[in-house]
Amino acid sequence: MITAIVLSAILLLIAAAGSMTGFYTRTNVLDAELKERSSAAAESCVEVAILGLALDEGYVGPESITLNALDSCTVDEVIPLIASTVEILVEGTSKRAVTTLRVEYSIVQEKIVSWREIHP
Repeated sequence: MITAIVLSAILLLIAAAGSMTGFYTRTNVLDAELKERSSAAAESCVEVAILGLALDEGYVGPESITLNALDSCTVDEVIPLIASTVEILVEGTSKRAVTTLRVEYSIVQEKIVSWREIHP
């Protein structure tokens, strides 16, 4: 009788642990999708900043853009550097996921010199 109770308890614990694993897996997949969306939103704002520079070399931001119900981005700042190069700071968000990018862009060569994500 005691053996049956102990085995039942062990099987119950295994079943509970398995269901929690599935729950955490779904949460991790959702977090990964939101991070991918926030990254795409940040990339959109880099493009907005480059367009702003093409229209006006004095463009410095800030500019906030709502892309849809979940995603938005902000051109935080465009900082002039040396030799017609600027540093573009943007942030993309998707629900609770955030991606912050620092991009160096050459206005004369019309190309991205460096691109990196900053972690707060």
